[in-house]
Amino acid sequence: MYIVRAFHPGQGAYRQLQQAVKQNYFQSHGARPEPNPDQFWCLTDRNVSLPGYACLGLSWGDSTKLFSEHYVDISLTETYGISRSELIEIGQFSSFEGKGAGRFLIAQVLQTLAQHQYRRVLMTATEQVRHIVRSLNVEHDDLGVAYQSRVRDRHVEWGSYYRNAPRVIVADLASVLRSSDLPSWSPPSRVGRSVLPVVNSTVESNVL
Repeated sequence: MYIVRAFHPGQGAYRQLQQAVKQNYFQSHGARPEPNPDQFWCLTDRNVSLPGYACLGLSWGDSTKLFSEHYVDISLTETYGISRSELIEIGQFSSFEGKGAGRFLIAQVLQTLAQHQYRRVLMTATEQVRHIVRSLNVEHDDLGVAYQSRVRDRHVEWGSYYRNAPRVIVADLASVLRSSDLPSWSPPSRVGRSVLPVVNSTVESNVL
């Protein structure tokens, strides 16, 4: 059994996920980011063990200028004919345990956002993340290279992150609704614990 759970600033679990994302980025890239999304969404077990199998951050377009917008020169609202409230950013993507967990979480989150009438998702995506988006058949535009010289948080040590060729992409959530298939996934077995076959999931979204 698994659930997808949302956590908010001020919660102890949010701070735990901040630290887990920091550690993951440091181990992967030698980077020291300061993740502060409006929410963390976490794929975890029924006991809400943290940091879970994978997590990502969501930031609302009408709360502030989004991190990825600093890389582009166009107005996303004018280009796509949307309001700021219909735009959302996915970032802070981290996979901790279980092959396919990150892909499954992204698919679940995109499906949920689409069902709640968000229209476009903005991402700064490495090749690995872009591969996931393509594999899910999500229609998206590539807005170009995310140059480190344009990064918002210039005081942050980014290590080797920008050697992974991150690019700015905008996903069309309408295409998510047109796809009827979600990827399947089962939590990995853990030593000392019996894991039952997954028969259903719970997507907990207490803000959307």
